[in-house]
Amino acid sequence: MKVLIIGDSWGAGHNADTNLDDGWVGFECVNLAVDGSTAAMWVKDREGWLTNAVKESSDADVVIVSLLGNDAFSAFGDGIITPEELAAGHACLRKVVEAFAGKRVIVMLYTAPLMPDVRITFALAFLNGAIRMAVYGLPVEFADTQDWLTPDKVAGMPPHPTTAGWAVIRGKMRMLIGVEV
Repeated sequence: MKVLIIGDSWGAGHNADTNLDDGWVGFECVNLAVDGSTAAMWVKDREGWLTNAVKESSDADVVIVSLLGNDAFSAFGDGIITPEELAAGHACLRKVVEAFAGKRVIVMLYTAPLMPDVRITFALAFLNGAIRMAVYGLPVEFADTQDWLTPDKVAGMPPHPTTAGWAVIRGKMRMLIGVEV
């Protein structure tokens, strides 16, 4: 089974323990995710990212997408996410996912369980809702890491899974896509 992963640092497998993109090590996949990338960058085909991903997906069984986190962080830079910024993020994520029409697409949702600043927890719940709204009506599945990870498996700011967290994600993702562990 061929799995393609695109998106941001969660897609790239950024590990809070090592500060490396080693979270997907041991998970057989083609990983084209780019740390710090946004849905807007992907839809604008920065450096051919989306074009390359669509080509690479031609024989993929599953496409995993992790996007919109950096769009939200960027928009929130002034402390306010405007309706225009939200609509732009929605449109970009939707266009990226639509580029993989006919493929099994799994959209990752973010988590930051029990962060010291409750505003971050609320912001992530809002972000995950925005992701769900952006792809509403499209034939996608969700990998809800909020259900998968406990507080000890996420660290840093912005939050990323730890080594133990990535082990859980790899295992749960294998189960979700139907690959033997």
